[in-house]
Amino acid sequence: MNVERAVKMLVICLLTLLLMWTGVAAQRSEATNSPATPKLQLEPCRLPGWNEDVRCGKYEVFEDRQAKTGRKIALKIVVLPALNEKPQPDPVFYLMGGPGGSATELIARAGKNYLAMLRRNRDLVFVDQRGTGGSNPLVCNLYPDKNDMADYFREVLPIERLRACRAELEKVAGLNLYSTPIAMDDLDEVRAAFGYEKINLYGGSYGSTAALAYLRQHPEHVRTVTVLGVAPPDMKLPLPVIKGVQNAIDRLSADCAADEKCHSSFPNLKDDLAAALKQLDKEPAKFQTNNPFTRQPQQVTLTRPVFGELIRVMLYQPEFSRWLPLLLHQAAEGEFGLLATLAFQSFRSIEDQIARGMHFSVVCGEDLPFVAEADVVRDKAGSFYGDHRLQTYRKICEFWPRANVPASFATPVKSDLPVLLISGEADPVAPPWLAADAAKHLSNGLHIMIPHTGHYFSFPCIDKLINEFVMKGAVKELDASCVAQLRRPTFVTEEMLASLVKSRARANDKATTGNEEVWQGVLDTGPQKLRLILHIAKSADGKLTGSMDSPDQGDAKGLPIDTLVWQAGALRFEMNLIGARYEGKVSGDGGEITGQFQQGSRSFPLTFKRAGAAK
Repeated sequence: MNVERAVKMLVICLLTLLLMWTGVAAQRSEATNSPATPKLQLEPCRLPGWNEDVRCGKYEVFEDRQAKTGRKIALKIVVLPALNEKPQPDPVFYLMGGPGGSATELIARAGKNYLAMLRRNRDLVFVDQRGTGGSNPLVCNLYPDKNDMADYFREVLPIERLRACRAELEKVAGLNLYSTPIAMDDLDEVRAAFGYEKINLYGGSYGSTAALAYLRQHPEHVRTVTVLGVAPPDMKLPLPVIKGVQNAIDRLSADCAADEKCHSSFPNLKDDLAAALKQLDKEPAKFQTNNPFTRQPQQVTLTRPVFGELIRVMLYQPEFSRWLPLLLHQAAEGEFGLLATLAFQSFRSIEDQIARGMHFSVVCGEDLPFVAEADVVRDKAGSFYGDHRLQTYRKICEFWPRANVPASFATPVKSDLPVLLISGEADPVAPPWLAADAAKHLSNGLHIMIPHTGHYFSFPCIDKLINEFVMKGAVKELDASCVAQLRRPTFVTEEMLASLVKSRARANDKATTGNEEVWQGVLDTGPQKLRLILHIAKSADGKLTGSMDSPDQGDAKGLPIDTLVWQAGALRFEMNLIGARYEGKVSGDGGEITGQFQQGSRSFPLTFKRAGAAK
């Protein structure tokens, strides 16, 4: 690999870390207890990145709810009080995805972003479901060295390590007692302990499974339900993923074909994918690539099934899928390194968030028993992804304890209560037809499909729509017209990478850096802060050029700015490679620029202060 190629891979892996920030769990402060209800005690606690106290507590339930004897589970609870002094009586209960994710560990991200508007008038309640987070987590240490990229790529999931994990977890849990129906009865007990008569449910991915299950079990206590990346109880995970990944690739190909630059750069995207698959069907690919966490070269072996998994995780959100035309084109030519480097970040991030013990207690009891072989054969037809993951799940479920879940669980949820269903057009794991089918059984339900979007999404348009829905308590007359205006981020091309190399060269050229203004700012995403350094140079003919450094991300220096406009007391610039833009107003004395930095669908306030002037 030449020097230029190594520079590209190193910097790109650092760029994408900006997209991968996650929430952090609550830390208790030294404070006295304050009673919430006679049955539930909460105390003030402080979250990293927050400048206010919230409320934390534990609530005990029997692990065996039917026997009401034996081991108890202390459910971890965090409440973000409403900002309004006179909040509405019906809070929002947030249900986390997975299955196996922790609700409380996502607070820093959710509370400051997509749930922020809901918090104005309602408490936000986060409860770690049994088996997750701080509620007797059923965690499996499947990858002892989390930085070992090669270990993650050996097989879809390490079956023998999961077998060993079962033996360890059975010492502290009855693994057949961690099902969704049981957990939703836990949640209703927590609701009652708080004294809430009705609640609003908000769940994404598996959180939508849980929300709809609660709606079926406890409808009398539900005011509204909002579900995103909709995975209804009858989805039969991971069966829909087979067709979902293929649908997402098809949507991506259509978007690329409709984009002039993408189509001219990658005119045969489906052929590129086919060529890559042909190589891997013959034998695994062996190559050296940059590890994005150790920042060192690492030897990797990539098999056909794991290649499909890398494509799947890259399709989760547009900020990553925008790379796929380039990555598939490289793979067709036998270069898999950049794909592995980029996908590993998402791959590991997802794995870090999932308590796999709880995951398989749920899936092996509620999904796999209802997957018919005829359905597998039907869905495999025409799908490059295949059934490798499903067959791996079947092998695991042969030895994993499962709850005795009735067949009625895997049937559509029927209700006349208000339900808002939102799905991505190109969701690889919860494809939009799942939500469309679920909506048919919800007489007061509304399904909204977001174009060009995968499983993870957060748009101001969607946040406002959800807030309006919860305020009204009805889907009638909701204005979803803004959804049609949402656009896919610009596809990454070789031209952009060439621009990066040139920009880095200029950044290292002292002769050019002497004729520039330097501005410094700190991007506060909640759980972490990143220093950003903006360089603006003006040529003899008055043309402005610029670049940006992100020193907290290692060697992320000289990131190219493609469009830069400074006029009428305002600054605007765009960075196509990382899918970012900034708009700000210049202060009267010219020493400060205050505005918003947007990357993908997320937006954060950012102020730059002048650190130097043109010489």
